Amino acid sequence: DIPPQFAHQQLTEIHTPADTDVLSGRGNFVNYHPGNLLFRELVQKHKLNYVACPKPQKSGFAEMIVSELRGQGARFLARNESTKLWHDIGDKKALMKTRQALREG
Repeated sequence: DIPPQFAHQQLTEIHTPADTDVLSGRGNFVNYHPGNLLFRELVQKHKLNYVACPKPQKSGFAEMIVSELRGQGARFLARNESTKLWHDIGDKKALMKTRQALREG
């Protein structure tokens, strides 16, 4: 589920997310994390074109945003509440998160 170019990155048992990482979850820590700010900025940048385009083209916007962020070294992380460690959620969930943000944004 993770593209091969990210094989060198730690994808599980992450103690501290990097500034480039996009975090899943709620609260100020997630909302104001630098990677999430960039994520929302990219969503807003593409929002008008996303809304205006035909439905078959909409998925391309999420793919473009996830690809751009991954290309900058971002991981899409979720926190395991029992261990308090972070792990990459994979591209499928990252795309779902991005589509949701484009719809709501």
